[in-house]
Formats: sequence, C-alpha cells, structure tokens
Amino acid sequence: FRSLSENINIVDGKIINIGVRFSIISDRRYNQQEVLANCMQAVKDEFDIRLWNMGQSISLSLVQKALTDVNGVLAVPQPQFYTIPNNTGGRVYSNELFNIHAQTKNYVLICDPDQIFEIKYSDFDIIGSVMS
Repeated sequence: FRSLSENINIVDGKIINIGVRFSIISDRRYNQQEVLANCMQAVKDEFDIRLWNMGQSISLSLVQKALTDVNGVLAVPQPQFYTIPNNTGGRVYSNELFNIHAQTKNYVLICDPDQIFEIKYSDFDIIGSVMS
C-alpha cells in the first residue's frame, strides 16, 4: 500500500550558538585548577556537535551530571546558558536570534525542529569557575 501523496518538506536548518557558564564546588583534597580543567573538558565532550541532532533540546541536568561525574566535584549550582551575538571577540557566529529565557521550560532549553544548538568556540564559550 502507498499513500496517495508523498510530501517531503526540506527546510534550512538554523544554528543557535550558545555558551555555558557554570561554577563547581570542589573537594579541597583535589587540585582545583585540574578539577576545573577536567570539568571544562567534560562540557566540551557533552556538546560535541557530532553527538547532537536537529531539534534536540538540552536539559540543565545534562550539564550538571557531566560536571558531577568529574572526580573532585562535590556540587554544581545551576549552570546557565547564554546566546552569543553574531560577531564577538573577532569570532563569527550564527546570526540567528534566540531568546533563552522564553525557550526554557522546567529547566529544559527547548529547540525547534529546524534548529540545532552549537557551542562553536568551546575555549571561549564555556566559562567555568571554582567556588571555595
């Protein structure tokens, strides 16, 4: 059996460039700078664009889990996402507008089916700190 008509809608995907800010509370028995470096890498790994799909939303708990899984992390206060303007610091980003506050519901950053989140320059767009 076949349907009477077969339609395929192809739409241009939109890249939403975001950044992540987080703080951790680290165990004093560990080197704080090493723990922070490992946390930065954990977030980079979690947001590897090859692992993401169009329309995939992000739960804040995803970031918290990635960070709490790092040895030496005791706690992770709520991380924050932020959008990045088109040209920042000489780096070129997508010019898609996105309202993070309006698109966050129940600690989930909602992505439309034709959008994908990207942390383009992870060395600049992921900002972490250690709280004492």
